[in-house]
Amino acid sequence: MQSAVQPIDYEQAVVALMRELPPERKAQVYDFVRFVKSQTTTPTAQPVALFGEQLGEEGALMLASIESLRSFWDTPEEDEAWAHFQK
Repeated sequence: MQSAVQPIDYEQAVVALMRELPPERKAQVYDFVRFVKSQTTTPTAQPVALFGEQLGEEGALMLASIESLRSFWDTPEEDEAWAHFQK
């Protein structure tokens, strides 16, 4: 008798894994899921614009990643490293 392969409930599996991640990693997963969702939506989705200019896929991905990368950029060490450009 063959044992049936149980289908994976991906939603529950992802939620279970997310609960184990630190907050900054959760933000990265969220950004990735938003990106994947954007790749599966219909072409009638509203284009992303910044300063009045329409962004392509790369620009939309850049905007989506800002929040998850903020924890790496917004640090005293980064401020010090880039301070000479503000003079």
